[in-house]
Amino acid sequence: MSQKPEPLGTVFVRPAGASWGKASSFRLCLATFGLLWLIFVAYHQSPLNSNDLSRLLLLRAATTMHTLQIDTWHEMTLNKAVFRGHYYSDKPPGGAMLALPGYSIGKALAGVWNSPSDERRLLVESWSSTAFSVAICGAFIPIVVVWRMVRFVGAPTAAATGLFFAFGTGVLPYGTSLFPHTASFILITLALGPFLKAGRPTDLDLFAGGAAAGLAVSCELTAGLAAALALLLSAAKFRRRVSRTLLGLFVGLAPFLLYSFVCFKNPFIPGYHYQAAMPAMRGATLGFHLPSFSAAAEMLVGPRRGLLLFSPFLLLSLFGLRGLWLSSRLYAVCALLGVAAQLLVISAYFDQEAGGVVLPRLLMPALPLLILPCAFGAARYPKASIALGVASIVAITLVTTAGLFGGLVAGEPPFHGYLRLLKAPNAPYSIAELLGASPLLGACIFFVVEAVFLWIAFGNLVELGSRRLAAVHADGTRPFLGQCPPAGLPEHHRL
Repeated sequence: MSQKPEPLGTVFVRPAGASWGKASSFRLCLATFGLLWLIFVAYHQSPLNSNDLSRLLLLRAATTMHTLQIDTWHEMTLNKAVFRGHYYSDKPPGGAMLALPGYSIGKALAGVWNSPSDERRLLVESWSSTAFSVAICGAFIPIVVVWRMVRFVGAPTAAATGLFFAFGTGVLPYGTSLFPHTASFILITLALGPFLKAGRPTDLDLFAGGAAAGLAVSCELTAGLAAALALLLSAAKFRRRVSRTLLGLFVGLAPFLLYSFVCFKNPFIPGYHYQAAMPAMRGATLGFHLPSFSAAAEMLVGPRRGLLLFSPFLLLSLFGLRGLWLSSRLYAVCALLGVAAQLLVISAYFDQEAGGVVLPRLLMPALPLLILPCAFGAARYPKASIALGVASIVAITLVTTAGLFGGLVAGEPPFHGYLRLLKAPNAPYSIAELLGASPLLGACIFFVVEAVFLWIAFGNLVELGSRRLAAVHADGTRPFLGQCPPAGLPEHHRL
């Protein structure tokens, strides 16, 4: 672990003779991942919501009856499709596919526990499925952000940006439930990797970027816009090798194509087309109509779903646009258009609450496009970034501990509402509560443990980022990058 971290916005150079062992870097990554993963698995939202149940029932049918049909349990969920007299999960299969190893572990644990309550079995299966799928994705996000962004803004700023995105946005609460949005977030971030990489990416890098974009869509259809922009950036920069990216895209989309073909006899029709319980989603439009500017405003600043209200750190992206524009005009245009298009498209959806959850979860796939401009903004205004980042983490932690499916009543004092939500029937489960602590005490313990773990992880990530910078400098592929000078950005800062 590093000593006292340097201030945000600085780039420090190690001595020329410094040696960075691969084994120690791996152990550093592993220790950091372990700390962050423990934060994600400490809480679990109720597994009885319809979205989670749809994926859990698909896994149950596949593992116990070796079929994709959920006829036996279809009455437990509204998120189902009916086709030729049989019921299927209407969700893209990528999320369930990622959760399969964790579900198998949970199923084995539930069998050892031998609980007669199906609700308890579902809790164990859901918690395990989440812990070994989306929680792993969430814990890796800061490491991936540092690995890709450190050459632009330095190790401290990259480390803080990674932690603020992982724990100051919807990544944390959705990483405590079987929603695939945390997985789609890291997959879009990986899909941007070939464009952001220092030096020339290999064919495997391009293939992996395409596969990550395709798998993001296989997990969450609303990731399609962000995935398309990531592919556009890669194709524009490496147009002569676009075939590698397209091959990876096909591999990533394969789960969705195969699932749709097996269940609905057409690889290009999603399950929403045959939605059984919500007629508004049924048909070719899938529930989309004309954009609504009031709905867009609600998703940005509304008291229940306001993205900027719960994650004010994202405001720094506005102050990082200058550095982004000087670095890559194409990326700047794609980031702005991508976020705006995602906002307008989701505002046209019949249900922006998307299951009555707090936070605008359907905007999540576009957030990776804001990582680089937020990093530039944090490097430009380090003190403001710390204040906004900490505020974001506190707000998101409150959402996580009080529950994704709760909400404050109009005119209700926030603290009173928070206490009420902790006692609500749909309040999330916590490890502390399972050990006998009250929900409020468990939330207090979680706040303290999260703060300690994040501080330790920040030091580790700064150390890891410094090693990454040293490796890039030693390879000669890209010089060290400092803060942008007032007159503009030097050539070696450009993408």
